[in-house]
Formats: sequence, C-alpha cells, structure tokens
Amino acid sequence: MLYLNDWNTHVSTHYGSKAGNLARLRFEGLRVPMGFAIKPDERLDLLGDDSLGHILRYLDDCGLSTGHDGLYAVRSSGLAEDGADSSYAGQHDTFLNVEKEGIIAKVIECRESGAKAEAYRDAKGEVDKGIAVLVQQMVPSYISGVTFTSDPFNMDLGTSVIEYTMGLGDKLVAGEINPTESYEVDNATGYFTPGLPNDFEDLSKTSMTSMMVDVHKTCQRIATIFDTPMDIEWAIGKDGRLWILQARPLTTGDKAWNYPVMTGRAVVKGRAEGIARWAEGDAENMMFDEGNILLAVMTNPHMVPLMMKASGIATKIGGRTCHAAIVSRELNKPCVVSVERLGVLQSGTKVVVDAFKGTVEA
Repeated sequence: MLYLNDWNTHVSTHYGSKAGNLARLRFEGLRVPMGFAIKPDERLDLLGDDSLGHILRYLDDCGLSTGHDGLYAVRSSGLAEDGADSSYAGQHDTFLNVEKEGIIAKVIECRESGAKAEAYRDAKGEVDKGIAVLVQQMVPSYISGVTFTSDPFNMDLGTSVIEYTMGLGDKLVAGEINPTESYEVDNATGYFTPGLPNDFEDLSKTSMTSMMVDVHKTCQRIATIFDTPMDIEWAIGKDGRLWILQARPLTTGDKAWNYPVMTGRAVVKGRAEGIARWAEGDAENMMFDEGNILLAVMTNPHMVPLMMKASGIATKIGGRTCHAAIVSRELNKPCVVSVERLGVLQSGTKVVVDAFKGTVEA
C-alpha cells in the first residue's frame, strides 16, 4: 500500500494517476485529504486473517482512525485513468460517506467497476490495466466544484472555467444537477465573469470573493506544477478551507489550444525562439536548458545564470529601467517586458520572443 505522503515519480505507474497526482500535490504543500492507495493486484485476503483490522491500522497510521464523523471516501484510481488523452470520467466507481466496516466491500466494488469501462476502452483502443483504490478521509464539504484551468470549448488558454454546487460535488461531476454558479476567469487579470458577490451565507468569516479567488489561484498553481491545463475537483469545508480532491490533465481530443499574441514593451531588440520555462523557486535547481526562453514575473539577481542560458526573456511587469532590461542589454538577449497576459503560457510551450514588435507568440 501507499501512503499519500510518500510521493515519488513512480507512484502513478503502480497506483494510477489519480493517486499519483494527489500524492504529488501533497508533496507540493497543497491540502489533499489524507489516506492511502491499494494496488490493483494487492490481495486483500493476504493482509491477514483480519483484513479490516489491517485496513484500520493503515487508517490509524494516517491519523484517520476516526475519520471526519467516522466516514471515508473509497475511490477508483485506474492505471489508465486521468491520463493526458483518456480521463475515464465517470467510468469507475467512487463511494462517499463509507463507514469503516464497509471499506473492504467498497474496495472490492471499486476494483470490479473496471468492467463498466469496456465500451470506453474499446472506443479509445485501450486495454484494462486494473484499478488501484484510494481510501481517504471524507471532507465535510460546504460547497464543491470543478475548475478547468483553460477553456476547452473555445480552446482558450487565457480563461478558466469554475463551477460549483452546494454540499458534495458527485452529482455535479456526474451531470445530474445544474451548477449553483458558473464563472469564467481571466487567468492574467483574475477578473471573474459574472462578478463575485461580497459574502457567503453561513461562512461569515470568509467571503465568497476570497474563497473563489483562492480556488482560481490554487488551480493555476496546480496547472503550473503539471505544466499543462488541468481539470480539478475541489471542495471547501465548513471551516472555509480549500481541499483538492482530484487533478488530471484537461483532455481536448485532437483540438489545438489557441495561444493569444501577447504584447508588451521591447527593451532589447532581437528575436528568439525556444521552449518556455517559468522561473520560480530555487533558480539554481531549475530545469533550464541552453536556448530556452525565460519567463518570469520579473527577473532578479538570482536568475542571472538562467538569463545567461536563455535565448530570449519575457516578463509580466517592468519598464525600460528594470532588472530584466538592464541585464538583458548587457547579455544582448532579446527581451520584452510588461507582457500582461504572459501568465497564460505554460512551461514547455514553444514560443517566439519578438523584441522588434514587442510581442510573445506561441
């Protein structure tokens, strides 16, 4: 079994991308319900004479011997599920509000639900790889929702879509109810359409505005962690805290994203083409190859080694006298600053910095 605290790069191979992605997000410091995962081929009858007792010891090790109100979520994590091309949305079973005595039965049902996806697998030309199972603490959700960090209808990377409902979100995800509210959010400015209300019933200490802004910012951070647009399920508990329940790549079939041409101020003339990499965290330990395009909110002295490797530089803020402009001139690197919508670009995207026109294009 795997504790969700024990993330490494091989987790998804053995426990499915749902479990692997959640373990990674816990590793990155996001709030993910604690729990553990069981491999598809891990025989429950080999856990000992008391299989339930063994499961309960794992819950105790996770600090979940009582759970929230003594209830748990038992969820599928298929080895072919939540991939870049195949989401398996709604194909496998999830069980909420499970009492501890019912966990073993629901684990078995989750595994058996792989048979329900036969038509989906046939349509995708895939084979059954087995179902790992997640057992997690049950979050007492006040509201639950889904965020697409980019708009798959218009293929617009610059716009997020956020929908939520009251209480648990299983019926929203299954399409059984309409969302309570639906928003489009400009990823560059954070502007919500329609605008947000100023308060929220029963959560007087936390305004609806601050909660939804937190949802948007957190989901954009997740998209940055995975370097791709994401489909994210989340919940806000009765205490106002945000929990991430699922995060998978946003599947779009064979459609291509529409990257906007972004305009800023050219401060060092030239033209550069390469793979974009966002500068964040410890610059010394960043994955950054010679010839990459450096993207940053604004450069600082710690980024100079990256600027030396870069073929071009673009920043969200700055003017002709900023750090990026000064150092780029000294290094003779094409540089465009004050690119307001730069945040729609993901690391790994091939981009062109045209510092004759003052544009960044993907």
